[in-house]
Amino acid sequence: MARRKKVKKLAKFIYYKNLCVFLNPANRGLDPYEGAPVKSWLTQAVKKKHAAVRLIISGEVVGVGYPGWLQRRARLNGLQSVAINKGLSTVEAILIGPGEDIEPVVQAAWKGPRKAKVEKITEHWFNKPKKSGAEDKDIPEDKDQVSWSQGTADRYIKTLDLVSELTAEPNQYSDFERLVGADELVGAAIKRNVFFIRSMKKEIYFVSPENKIGLQRSQTTRVPSNVHSLTDHKQLTKDFLEQCGLPVPMGKVFRDLEKAKQYLKQIERPVVVKPAAGLNGTGVTVDVRTESALETAWEYAKRYHSSVVIEELVQGVDIRIVVIGGQARSALLRVPAHVVGDGQKTVEQLIDDKNKIRAENPRLSKNLIIPDSYSEIYLERQGHSFNSVPQKGETVFLHLKANICKGADSISINDYIHPDLMRLGEEAAAAFGINDYWGIDLLVEKIDQPRDVQHCAIIELNSTANIENVIYPLYGPSFNSAQSFIDHLFPEDTQDDAYPLVNLQVEVTGILDEEFYQWTRNLAQKLNLRGYIEPQAPSTASMVVTGRQKQVLDLLDNLWDYSGQNNTLVDGVRVHEHKESSTEPFYIKEGLLTENVQAKYRKSIVAAKEEITKTRLANGPDFAEFADNSFEFTALCHEITKEVNFQLFEEEFKRQGFQAELIYQDLIKISNGEKSGITGMRHSSLFCDRVCTNLHPVKKLLAFNGLLVNRGVKYKYNKFDNALDYFKKINGPCIVTSLNPRGFKEKKINKVDKLNSFWRRAKKKGTNYIMLEEYTDGWQVCVAIVAGKAVGSLLIEPPNIIGDGVSSIAHLIQKKNAARALNPFYCNKPIVIDKKVLKRLHVLGYQIYDIPAEGEKVYLRREQMMELIGDTIGISDFLHQDFKDKAAKAVEAIPGLEFAVVHMKIPQPNEPQDNQDWVIAKIDPSPDVAMFHFPWKGEPINLTEKVVTELCLAGRTKWVEK
Repeated sequence: MARRKKVKKLAKFIYYKNLCVFLNPANRGLDPYEGAPVKSWLTQAVKKKHAAVRLIISGEVVGVGYPGWLQRRARLNGLQSVAINKGLSTVEAILIGPGEDIEPVVQAAWKGPRKAKVEKITEHWFNKPKKSGAEDKDIPEDKDQVSWSQGTADRYIKTLDLVSELTAEPNQYSDFERLVGADELVGAAIKRNVFFIRSMKKEIYFVSPENKIGLQRSQTTRVPSNVHSLTDHKQLTKDFLEQCGLPVPMGKVFRDLEKAKQYLKQIERPVVVKPAAGLNGTGVTVDVRTESALETAWEYAKRYHSSVVIEELVQGVDIRIVVIGGQARSALLRVPAHVVGDGQKTVEQLIDDKNKIRAENPRLSKNLIIPDSYSEIYLERQGHSFNSVPQKGETVFLHLKANICKGADSISINDYIHPDLMRLGEEAAAAFGINDYWGIDLLVEKIDQPRDVQHCAIIELNSTANIENVIYPLYGPSFNSAQSFIDHLFPEDTQDDAYPLVNLQVEVTGILDEEFYQWTRNLAQKLNLRGYIEPQAPSTASMVVTGRQKQVLDLLDNLWDYSGQNNTLVDGVRVHEHKESSTEPFYIKEGLLTENVQAKYRKSIVAAKEEITKTRLANGPDFAEFADNSFEFTALCHEITKEVNFQLFEEEFKRQGFQAELIYQDLIKISNGEKSGITGMRHSSLFCDRVCTNLHPVKKLLAFNGLLVNRGVKYKYNKFDNALDYFKKINGPCIVTSLNPRGFKEKKINKVDKLNSFWRRAKKKGTNYIMLEEYTDGWQVCVAIVAGKAVGSLLIEPPNIIGDGVSSIAHLIQKKNAARALNPFYCNKPIVIDKKVLKRLHVLGYQIYDIPAEGEKVYLRREQMMELIGDTIGISDFLHQDFKDKAAKAVEAIPGLEFAVVHMKIPQPNEPQDNQDWVIAKIDPSPDVAMFHFPWKGEPINLTEKVVTELCLAGRTKWVEK
């Protein structure tokens, strides 16, 4: 059977490969089949077809994991794929699926995995999709429908003449590895002796003697989520800057095309059409002059956002001003993708030559010039094609998007730009009250003239501006923005002696052996730490350590990531303060447990956990004193829609004298007649969102701050044997989570075959990492933290029904769903009778139509898991203060996080934390406030009142009018 599947799969790929070879459209334009009626007819004649593409990828792509990487990317997009090495420098790949899903994978293929260096990709398509402007008609004769501005192109050519001395020869960066901004920041932190944790690819957590700061790219945790969302929305940013008296393009935001057409007639000038929010120039069309061109541009922009900005076209060049600590430190001219003729080579050949130069630049090597379906039209507007030969010195543009990732050149122009334009960048950055790191984008007619003698405008503020653009410009002097930024963030003394002395007791768990203890001792001694490590219970060590904070954190960081031979590893680190300091050089203290005692101890622990699991649901608190709240919310359900969270905020603002309007994502505009401002429903930062959402990074931060988290290990998808060995040694149930970028999925497992099945499914969907955690039994408790205080607590029971002695389980579920429909939080969360529910009932000895006894509680799921919400119970007065304090400490451990819900597993919520096996499971920086306002049982919690009073109206609003 398996062999038959492989043969069938191979035949399918050969079939589609032949279709790609023989029916590949020659036209690169918007309509690939223009001028090829036979290929078009044959393509349409193929039955049950997907699109497909054959890629020939050349460059440094062999031996760097390129085929596996490409196939994972394809699986993430739901595509079928095969990729193989062909020779020493070529990879061949076939991708099959919907054309619109194939295209982003082809774009990603130009970047490849980190160590790859792609030089060229040749595409052969079958059933290639048409582009906007070509769906229902041929490419129009009116070339104004194409995004092109000759005036803008002329401005760039004149500016290039001005800086011609800089562009005579590209900068050389020898012996480089592919770097991202986070790499540069880490290097700068090492030079300054600042401790860091590289949480993910672009997220870093820093600790200095005086500060704890998180970074997502260049955005610090001092940039709150409302400022990030505000600057992400182009029109809102313009409105805000205009209120501050700064120059911005005239324009408006629209949802209706007809109103946009009326506006185009009204302003009587060429415009730019772009999505209200987005990155890297996606969805942008410039120099739109006619209604037909607006229709095409509108359709393009709507792919990326429901709202579209129409603004005047400023025919100028694009300048990025880098502002650090309130000072403009560097200026970068970004010239759209172009080539300069030599009188001999075609445009195609010149692009290849230009890409070879870009491939030698650390910043540009992953951002080559990639012709797209529109390039042919742009070239035609300039009197060229891919096969034409430009005159010597002639500049030919591929498009007019001045984005590095779209092939733009980067030219450092610090010595050419007028100081007033640098000041304009500083003024724009200062408008938001945060002076860490900003990329301010200007359009100016002349780079060497002040703002008041030319038409210039601020077009964007980027709070996550790229670090390495100015470090590795293609032309002009380099500026070390990473070192400058780190120096700004940590101006204090960061030598070892500047860090405080700390005394810690640390419990280390995992699969530990003699090699581990020797390694720990050697590392601790190298770091000049004092104390000892002692073997304790099975797979557990106790450590006492004294030293400077940075060295202690270095030790903990290395412990967390430890893996040795024979699959030995550390799966947990628990940190506690220790009263006494150690004076002896770090040593290994002899343990007390023999192997036999350890084995017996392990069995007793497993047995105890099994007993807890059996008795918790049966004998735990039944919360019978809490009455159902469903009935009293009946009237509210008719008023509160899916925007229930906003409506709760709206009501609270109204109570405090403000009108509220939801304007974008979580942003709310508030006004009271005297002033208006922009605030948010969330109070976090981009760093907080990323590390909390990805689960594994936040566990390390919590553990290092003395908080308990589940033991666990993150494995790469190809390390199943290691994961299986770990699972067997845990000898108990586990929670396995697929860390898929498209959405996490978790499952409790206790059998090898279940782990194997879960792993295969996750791998098939392109999951790169899978996390195994030791299962902790207990009630799921959610604690809301606002401005450092616990303001409300919920307990979530697994979904259940209570028998009445008359109704079947199916009927009881139906009645409960009817009651849920009357609760604003539960109205779209019915209990579904699925395989998991039926399986649980079978384990309990029930069938779906059995009739439980009166008062008998039947749990429909063993656990409260991600995908199904159980019964929420308000327990603010019931929960012990210990856990409220721990939840507040957990939020405090994540710099920049001011409003979150902490999810905990607690065996006895009303008892002190001591002698309980409790953990923090996750932190939600985007909590659903309705869950607290409308619990199934218990007292409702007015969470929005706390957020509005303690955060929104206490300095977390950007006031724009007075």
